[in-house]
Amino acid sequence: MSEQIVPGLLTHHPMGALLPQEDVRIWAGQFCSMIFPVQYRLPSYSRWMLYDADHRNAYRYHRIFLQHLQSGVPGRWLLKSPAHLWQLDTLVGEYPDAVIVQTHRDPLNVISSIAALTQHVRRLASEHSDIGECARQSREEIVVGLERSMKVRDSGVLAPGQLVDVQFADFIRDPFATIRELYVAMGRELTPVAEQRMRDFLAAHPGDGGGARYKWADTGLDADEVREQVAGYQDRCGVPTEALK
Repeated sequence: MSEQIVPGLLTHHPMGALLPQEDVRIWAGQFCSMIFPVQYRLPSYSRWMLYDADHRNAYRYHRIFLQHLQSGVPGRWLLKSPAHLWQLDTLVGEYPDAVIVQTHRDPLNVISSIAALTQHVRRLASEHSDIGECARQSREEIVVGLERSMKVRDSGVLAPGQLVDVQFADFIRDPFATIRELYVAMGRELTPVAEQRMRDFLAAHPGDGGGARYKWADTGLDADEVREQVAGYQDRCGVPTEALK
């Protein structure tokens, strides 16, 4: 249905019953979720959630939700959402034994990618969606999120080895070397069966490197200004500057 309403949406953000989806949707049940300002133009809500909201209840609800899904079923959860970046201290407060994998990429290409996705998603509910406005929101969120993540690293909240860094460039260059390093960092075994399933999935779903899905020029943002805002993060985490798409 989403693809019928906005042709090309699934190219930007594949969805399916057997594909991973952000657990950010769980927080929607607490009305404290980034899914709302992504799907709809809600500037006052976006500022409230970014600066004023107390996310602890959302994380408690998140745990109850997962407990319900896992009732009677053993296993370990693998969760995927950029939204945790803004609340890493709240996350470990609710899940003190969580292992966090933070992926790193040039923030400018991240901003233009998210802006393009936001513009497409908003078209599901509106006849007008402005990519410049989406980009300004994405820039603020990304800059604030990266600054908070660095403060958490310095706060002593995280246990040694609780946060594992992955460079996007390394993953693209040799995904399975990165995956093996991740398994070692988490103290888990990458079985031949699991690795083959991953290889089969990648072979059936080759990436397009971003293709023409997003362009920095569409954002209307000043690249030099944004680069200065994220320079501290890039230096701290060793994130290389990419050519802007």
